[in-house]
Amino acid sequence: MQYDVRADLKQAERYLIGLRKDQIPFATAYALTQTAKQAQQAIIGEMKSVFDRPKPYTLNGTFIKIATKRDLVAVVKLKDGYTSKGSGDSKRGTPDKYLAPQVEGGPRRPKAFEKLLVSQGVMPPGYFAVPTKAAPKDAYGNVPSGFYTRILSQLGIGDPFQRARKKAVSGKPRRRVRPPSSSPIDRREAFNRSERRRKQRRLAQVTRPKARPKYPIFSVYPNREKNKHLEAGIWERVGSGGKSTVRPLFLFVDSPPRYRKRLEFNRVVMNTIDSNLIKNFEAGFIRAQATQRPLN
Repeated sequence: MQYDVRADLKQAERYLIGLRKDQIPFATAYALTQTAKQAQQAIIGEMKSVFDRPKPYTLNGTFIKIATKRDLVAVVKLKDGYTSKGSGDSKRGTPDKYLAPQVEGGPRRPKAFEKLLVSQGVMPPGYFAVPTKAAPKDAYGNVPSGFYTRILSQLGIGDPFQRARKKAVSGKPRRRVRPPSSSPIDRREAFNRSERRRKQRRLAQVTRPKARPKYPIFSVYPNREKNKHLEAGIWERVGSGGKSTVRPLFLFVDSPPRYRKRLEFNRVVMNTIDSNLIKNFEAGFIRAQATQRPLN
């Protein structure tokens, strides 16, 4: 989503009287840049109005390209993989992608969590995971990222973003080099201690077998005989013993959730242009006159 802010100098011809020709680009670039900045703030205000507790990442999702004397175009747009840190393959995604349905309306794109469920065979292709009221929400009304990690862990699915980060920071373990012992007796005692520890570990594994972990979160694949009495989705066991029950955390649906048009991006920018462009040109005209140098 982007909008170009260009100057309509016909409406500002009266300010050109007394302004040298070489100062006109400065005044124009100043007006365009200030208008773009005001449009950016207006879009942020609109986000706070139409969205329920938007995250700072969303509020900071706009980008402006300032105008210069040689390039009299200012651009207001949503950040993409080129104008924001990271790339479109990041876990969070870029604002121009996940906000597009809010600006244009229409179906939502699959999230990274959903793509991972499909790739691991937990959810069929073309399905979407919709959170229920039982899923926890953070202060912004969204499912916390830590809860997604918990689900993936209990379903036995590795998170590729965490694996990539772990692989990047972890290296080959250093080999511990022990200083040489002062005498053969010291070396023999060190060897005996090592053997005792090794035997203790072997005995602990035999006498105390690992208990099988109980995972309260499980998935239900569509149209499978197992758990066919439950809707397809991700479920959680609540309680223990004979009083335990299950509740859905996410339900799998075969059609994408659709968003109505909520963020009037172009309308907000156009209203800002109509209200501020000429005023900003006036200010640019004054600045140009105050800073112009005498001709030699």
